[in-house]
This record gives sequence, structure tokens and C-alpha cells, in this order.
Amino acid sequence: MAESEFEVILQACEMVLGGSGHHQEKRGRRPYPRTLLVAVVYLTLKEGWSLRQAERWCQENLELLRQHGWTYRNPPRKSTLHNVMRELDIATLQRISAVVRHLKGEVHIPALG
Repeated sequence: MAESEFEVILQACEMVLGGSGHHQEKRGRRPYPRTLLVAVVYLTLKEGWSLRQAERWCQENLELLRQHGWTYRNPPRKSTLHNVMRELDIATLQRISAVVRHLKGEVHIPALG
């Protein structure tokens, strides 16, 4: 899987979800970058990986994740990815998929230009 493909997926997630996905909380630890986690979950579903395989991919590509906003010492764990996957709905995944295809030039979405 090429690094640029993940960047296209991440860009699509940012377009669909809006922004970087950081929500400022007044208390507690800082939140995980949601758009980055959604991009990893989308990639997991697209490639047909298990969550353990996705966790391994995150370990192997930690520098790539850090380039795109992952500020934690360790990569996301499968339990974190599971929580994100559980919260996603099919419509959001379909929108991300459509935007990915648009960014790759496979389809044209007039609203995106």
C-alpha cells in the first residue's frame, strides 16, 4: 500500500468529517486525532484486514502516522480502532469512498469541484 494512497484516504476523511478531528477538552488527556483514526479504519475495511493486522500496520507505519498528526509515543491499539469502527456509520464510509474516488479522478462530484 503506497504512502500516497493513505494520504488520499486521509484527505478524503478530512473533507467528509471536517478539519483535523481534534476537539479541545477542558479536562483529561488530549483526544486522539479522529480523522487519522477514521482513515486507518477505512483502510482496514478497504484492505479486508482484521483489527490485529491494522494494529500491526500502524506499528510498521508509525512515522507516517506521526507526519499526519499522531503525537503519541505508541501507535493506536486495536481496541482504539474498534471503538472508532463501532461509532462509524455506513453513510459516512460511503461518503469517504466517494470522495476518495473523486480525488483519484475516477468519478466527478460537482459539489467538490
